[in-house]
Amino acid sequence: MVFAPTTDGGFESSLVISSDDFDEPSVTVHLSGEGLIAPDIEVPTDSLVADLFTGDSTLTSLRLRNVGGSNLTFDIQAQEGALAVASLTALRAALPPAGAVPWGGGFQPPTKSSRPGTPPVARASVTGASTLLVTTTDVYYSVERALRELGVPYDYVYTERFASVDFTPYKTIVVTMNGGYIEAADVQALANAAASGKHLIMLGGTNYPPYYNGLQTYLLQHTGQQGWAASAPPHLTVTAPSDPLATGIPSPNNFSDYNASAYMLRVSDPAAGVVAVNGDGHPALLHKQIGAGSLVYFVNVPDSYFWYIERDYQVQRQVIQNALAWSGAGWLTFQPASGAVHAGDRLDVVARFDAARLLGGDYRATIHVRSNDPDEPDVTRPAHLHVTGRPDIVATRPAISA
Repeated sequence: MVFAPTTDGGFESSLVISSDDFDEPSVTVHLSGEGLIAPDIEVPTDSLVADLFTGDSTLTSLRLRNVGGSNLTFDIQAQEGALAVASLTALRAALPPAGAVPWGGGFQPPTKSSRPGTPPVARASVTGASTLLVTTTDVYYSVERALRELGVPYDYVYTERFASVDFTPYKTIVVTMNGGYIEAADVQALANAAASGKHLIMLGGTNYPPYYNGLQTYLLQHTGQQGWAASAPPHLTVTAPSDPLATGIPSPNNFSDYNASAYMLRVSDPAAGVVAVNGDGHPALLHKQIGAGSLVYFVNVPDSYFWYIERDYQVQRQVIQNALAWSGAGWLTFQPASGAVHAGDRLDVVARFDAARLLGGDYRATIHVRSNDPDEPDVTRPAHLHVTGRPDIVATRPAISA
C-alpha cells in the first residue's frame, strides 16, 4: 500500500477487503494520513575560512535556513579529501614483505605462561607512501588485497609493539589485529598519533586485558565485557545510511562464513558515530574524532582466513575503501553538530577552527550538511584553514661580554 498525497492536509478513506471467509465475507479498514510540505534547506554561507597561529582557535558561524513546510533535521560534518593513490607496479614490487612469517593470532585469550613470543618484525616500504599498515596477523588476502586493488601505496610493519613504531611520516595508519600482547602503552601510541592529526583505521582486536584497558583510557569507551564471539544474524546492519562510511555496504547482511562476524569489542562511547551494528546489537563500524585526527573502527576479525569467500571479502573491501576516503577534519567542529530547524526558521551553527597541534600550512576540508530535504540531502561547502607556525625564539648563550 502506498500513500502519495498530491497536496498538504489530512486524508481519510477506507479499504474493503473481500474474501470467501464464511463468517466475515468483507472487512473494512479505516485509513488516514497527513500530507506535509517537505523541508527545504538553504545554506547561504559560501565557505568557511580562517587564518591562525599554531595553538590558536577562532569561532565563526554557518547559517541554515528551512524555507519548507515541515521540520528540517540535519547533521554537519567536515571531511578532509580522499587519499592519493599510486600505481600497483610499485606496490607489487615491495609487497608482500620478504621473510615475514604469518602469525595466526587466535580467538582464545593468551596467557603469560604460554606466550609464544613476540611475532617477528617484518617491514616493507613503498617510496612516498602516506599509509602505514601495522598488523599482528596475516591479512595478505584480505586487507592487503583491498589496498592493492584500490591502488593505495603503503608501508608494512608486522609487530604487536605499536609503541615502538615511528608514525611521523604517515597520514593514515591501518591497524589489523587478531590476538597479540598489545599493551596499554601501545594503544596510547595509536591515540597520540591520531590526536596529532593522523587518520587511524582499526580492524579486529585482541582478547588481552591490557588492550581493553588501553582502549578505555586513551581511545574508545566500551562496556568492559571481554572475549571473542560470533555475531548473531544479521551480521551487519547499517544504522546511519547517510554517513559516507555506509556507502555501498549491503544491509542487512549475513556473511557466508559466519566466522567473519567474530568480534571482541562492545563499544559504548557517546562521542563515537555508529554507522553499523552486528546482530548482537553492538557497534560494528564507527568513527570518532581524536584530537586533530580521526578514528574509524571495524570490530570484525580481519584475517585472510575468514574473508576467503568472495562475497564476504567484497563487504570488507567496501568498508576499507570507505574508511580510507573518510577522514574527519578534527580542526573544524560544529555546535550543534545535529538538530532540527522548524519550518520558516533559521539557525546559526557555531563553527570552531582549532589549530592546536597543527603545524604551519594549509588545511582543506569539505563541509557536509546532511538533512531530510528530499531534493538536497547533502549540501557541501568548502573550508580552508591556514596555519602559521608560532615563532619561538631561544637564546643559546645567557650573556655576552666584551
